[in-house]
Amino acid sequence: MRYFTVNFTTDEGRRFPWDRVSHFPAKVLDGHTYVSPDESFGSYNRDERWPFRLQVATRLGVVDEAALKETLLDLCVEWDVPGQIECTGIREESFASCFGTFTGVSTRRVAEISRLLCAKEYFEVRQEPDFVEEERLEASLGFASEMELARKARCSNALCEELQRIEESRSVAAGALAGSEAFCGVAAAPAGGRGVGGALACASAETVAVGVGASRDVPGGVAGAFAPAVALGEGEGVAPSPLFTPAFYLVEAAGQRESRAATDVLVQALNRCGRLPSTTVLFMDLDRMSWNSSSQRSFRWFCECLNEGFMETLAGNSLVVRYGAFDGRDGFEPRCYKVLTRLLELAKGREDGVQLFVSIPPGRDDLRQRIANQLEVPLVELRRNPSAARGGASAEAVWSQLEALAREKGLAPDRRLREMLEQRCEDRSFDDVSQVFWEWRREKLTRQGFLAYEPIAQDFRRRQQSKKGGALERLEALVGLGPVKQQVRDLLARDAMNAELSRQGLPCVEFNRHMVFSGAPGTGKTEVARIYADILKEQRVLSEGRLIARAGTDLPGIDLDELFEAARGSMIFIDEAYALLGFDGTIARLIALMENYRDEVVVILAGYRDHMEALLRSNPGFRSRIGFHLDFPDYSPEEKLQIFQSMARAKGIDVPPRTLEAVRDVLARGGVRDDEGNARFVRNLFEDACGRQQVRLANERPAEGWTPQLLQTLEPQDVLGKATPAVAGPASARGQLEELIGLSEVKRLVNSQIDFMRAQKARRDRGMAAPFLPLHMAFTGNPGTGKTEVARLMGRILKEEGVLSVGDFFECGRQDLVGQAVGHTAPKVEALFRKAKGSVIFIDEAYSLCEGYNGFGDEAVAAIIDQMEKLRHDVVVILAGYPREIEQLLAMNPGFKSRVRCRLDFPDYSPEELCAIARLMARQRGFALTAGAQAAVARAVRGAGGEEGFGNARFVRNLLDDALVAQAVRLAAGDAGLDALSDEALTTLEAADFAPAPTPGAIRRHPVGFRAA
Repeated sequence: MRYFTVNFTTDEGRRFPWDRVSHFPAKVLDGHTYVSPDESFGSYNRDERWPFRLQVATRLGVVDEAALKETLLDLCVEWDVPGQIECTGIREESFASCFGTFTGVSTRRVAEISRLLCAKEYFEVRQEPDFVEEERLEASLGFASEMELARKARCSNALCEELQRIEESRSVAAGALAGSEAFCGVAAAPAGGRGVGGALACASAETVAVGVGASRDVPGGVAGAFAPAVALGEGEGVAPSPLFTPAFYLVEAAGQRESRAATDVLVQALNRCGRLPSTTVLFMDLDRMSWNSSSQRSFRWFCECLNEGFMETLAGNSLVVRYGAFDGRDGFEPRCYKVLTRLLELAKGREDGVQLFVSIPPGRDDLRQRIANQLEVPLVELRRNPSAARGGASAEAVWSQLEALAREKGLAPDRRLREMLEQRCEDRSFDDVSQVFWEWRREKLTRQGFLAYEPIAQDFRRRQQSKKGGALERLEALVGLGPVKQQVRDLLARDAMNAELSRQGLPCVEFNRHMVFSGAPGTGKTEVARIYADILKEQRVLSEGRLIARAGTDLPGIDLDELFEAARGSMIFIDEAYALLGFDGTIARLIALMENYRDEVVVILAGYRDHMEALLRSNPGFRSRIGFHLDFPDYSPEEKLQIFQSMARAKGIDVPPRTLEAVRDVLARGGVRDDEGNARFVRNLFEDACGRQQVRLANERPAEGWTPQLLQTLEPQDVLGKATPAVAGPASARGQLEELIGLSEVKRLVNSQIDFMRAQKARRDRGMAAPFLPLHMAFTGNPGTGKTEVARLMGRILKEEGVLSVGDFFECGRQDLVGQAVGHTAPKVEALFRKAKGSVIFIDEAYSLCEGYNGFGDEAVAAIIDQMEKLRHDVVVILAGYPREIEQLLAMNPGFKSRVRCRLDFPDYSPEELCAIARLMARQRGFALTAGAQAAVARAVRGAGGEEGFGNARFVRNLLDDALVAQAVRLAAGDAGLDALSDEALTTLEAADFAPAPTPGAIRRHPVGFRAA
């Protein structure tokens, strides 16, 4: 479709009813041209003449403007426009500038034109503004201006060559076509005209002489007005449509702006030379269509509109199709590709009607070949310029290149250009000569023409220089992460070698940049990802280098196509990516987009090690698209201390040596929970210490006031808080251990282990190496020998002594560890160990794990051994039970023996010790034992001590419980009543309260059930 506005004037405008302009019926001339008056123009006086305007839409590709003016003069006569009518100008327009946009009043015009000119398909396609756009370019200013614009394009070499070919073939083609038999002697249009020649519609052999710009008063209406042909020379016949161009164009461009820079110049040049009658261009961006979800028509309806009628309506215009962003090595977006192949099929044999441009991403030779195979005309390929390379030339040879390039651009080389070259030549990898020139050119033009901006330019250069290598330096400055840093350095080395291969003209070794970051929380995954994005931007691998962070739980609910399109040139960081497990559709789409965007987007999946491994196993496509797996180790205590010091320096906080020892003590404790992991735990520790310092200062305001030194100094109590190690005493856990009756050998062994850990702490406080030795233990002995109580105290003691961070006590049995189905046991064990980090796990009657008919106990044992090894610095495991059964358990799996370093045997208590335990238990409950009661207790424990399954302290506790019940019965049976008893009587146990236990033979057995009276 082509659109024109034609201006007229008449000297008798006063007699014309301008208010009836809107009532003039639109005319369709010969079925291909629509004419209507412009309702918004006219009815004012200027120099005694009255102007008015007509709007024209035509399906014709070639329009003779003189014939068009003549026909419209006849139409004005038919409309009874009075006076001497004169055509003052004709101008080709876009639809929007001629009829308005596709909204409002123009909607009626669109429907009317679409119906009358049989252009329904064209206007249906045009109503997809998200990826279809029509524009008319301004006429070219000439060959010189076109060449100037071409030199600024990324494909300037190929574009300038094509402009030369267009210019050289201009006169030759016109002469050859004018004399050829095929064109029957059609006279070529004058240079700069709108077409090679011909009339508004070359459909009739009738010869009509037409005057340009003449006044008319021709009767007979407008029948056949659009059917005249140009004057024919010898060899009469019908003139076919002119040949616009012998080829289509394939433009290599990274984006829409780059492709427009080339296609606009070509359209203007082809129009100027008469090979293209119109500068109207229809742009169709198929890449935008692929992710657009708000199209006004269904995709099926859109494809149906791309038919022969649509292409016929495009006659005389240019069609620019952008495609390829989603056409990857292993796949493509099917909707886009279907539209592309449909357009290429329709373009076959239409080089005489539509000028086709296809824009594809750079370096896509496979796509270029596929497009060429589907066309029947040659392709003029406009490829990007190769970078001006040093190519091993000496500095003097490169200087000669720069001098020649500067003079070609009309600039005089100076000392600054030489300095920039010398700076670049110091870098052996330097090869891009053109980059040096363009940087120098920008500086020089700024100094010459915009001197006031020189300070801004200098500041910009200074900041840009400071950024070079800055991200890599930030990575190296991070505490720890040695293996991670080395892998990043290896990646950068591969980039450098690929650049060297490219300079040598050798094929690059491509590699996949997508990664998995695995590790515990707080190990620096997000920070490294952010820095790595900056590194890739500095290395010009990524154009923008932004970090777009998303959680794995968010992905199923968002549009992944839109996310990747927005992330072009940047990095997508997906934290807790294992949350995608179970969302197979989302995973499949993510994998496809990772492949399609592999050259423009880097994806990093982050999460726990085991969980990330499960995610990679969920779809075979993951491993083939993940190039690298970076494992982030936990920080060592010394590294955590460095992080604490760096945080303090950043806040201007002083940490004296005494406080540093306290920080080292806290950070070296084993067992930090996952939710407090690593650097995150250090940050919380620092913030809590600062909070305690402020509370302390607020409560202890000195008389002289707060000095800056006081306000900026952390003391040990600020760091330790409630975790200050307790001195040995009645209130401490170690003091409570010493209070326990008996267990002298157990106390000695426990104290030896604690003394060793204290020595380790002293080494840590002095900054010496002090590795943490696992403290897994086995407590063996009969019931009631104090195993559970000692284990509970062990957790508190290890916390007080700075060995463990939490010190809680987790008592569990078979039911807490063994699952009810295959695969349920290991997760239960892992969850318990993670919950107990920094604490003690006490497994009573541990040998019961291997009992039972389902065999899941073996799975529990294997899982426990695995976790004892993985968390050997974080959890203390104590296995408890009878000596013989514990020995059998340790013997049945060698993993237990190698990991249980300490075994403590709890002997049975002596009768004297049991009597002392009875007195202690009674005192703890607020009771006292008479001498007779103590003798009764001694008789009871001596009598039961030799029996199998004797409960030791548990027997004494049960004995005391029974005595309390017996005492209550005795007191209630007294004559005085309970209210009249003294405090001493209520809290004293006598010998009668400790009735002797019945012997087995003395037990009277009663039948179960009912019996008759």
